[in-house]
Amino acid sequence: MVNMPHQITINATPEKVFEAITTTEGIKSWWSTDAKAEPQLGSITEVTFYNRQAVFQLQVDEIEPGKLLE
Repeated sequence: MVNMPHQITINATPEKVFEAITTTEGIKSWWSTDAKAEPQLGSITEVTFYNRQAVFQLQVDEIEPGKLLE
């Protein structure tokens, strides 16, 4: 699996950012309208584009609510 670390500055609380990147509703609000996610260790987040022609699966390996997501 490829490791792609990113760091960006966002004008929001850590709790809001965490919700935006770990929940289905959060991801659908800013990235893709076809997504499935849950903030649980070992879960697989799925985000798709172009009528499911591009499917990305992201595994949650570490999680600390409001602080860390790997």
